[in-house]
Amino acid sequence: MFDDGTLVNNTKEFSRFFTFILSLLKAHVKINKALDILKLDKLPFSKDTIEEAYKRRAKALHPDIGGSEEAFKELQQAYDTVLKALVICFQCEQSYP
Repeated sequence: MFDDGTLVNNTKEFSRFFTFILSLLKAHVKINKALDILKLDKLPFSKDTIEEAYKRRAKALHPDIGGSEEAFKELQQAYDTVLKALVICFQCEQSYP
C-alpha cells in the first residue's frame, strides 16, 4: 500500500494488479468446478482423499460402464486440477509456516 492509501501507483501497476486478481478468480472458479465434478465439498488435506473421490466417480463416468468419453475426460482434468491445488497449498504451508 502506498502513502496515499492506494494499492497501485499508476495505470501500469493497476493493470498488473487487476490481471493478478483476475487470474486468482479464474483459478478459484476452476478449482470449485473440479471439486464439484469430484463431488468434494472442499479441497481435501490428502492425495488419498482425492484418489478415492476420483475412483468413486470413475466407476460412474467411465465410457466402458456407460458414461461418456467427454465426462470421463472432465473427471481426469478435475483430478489433475485438484491435485495441483493441493500441491500448491502444501508448498505455501512449507514456505510460510
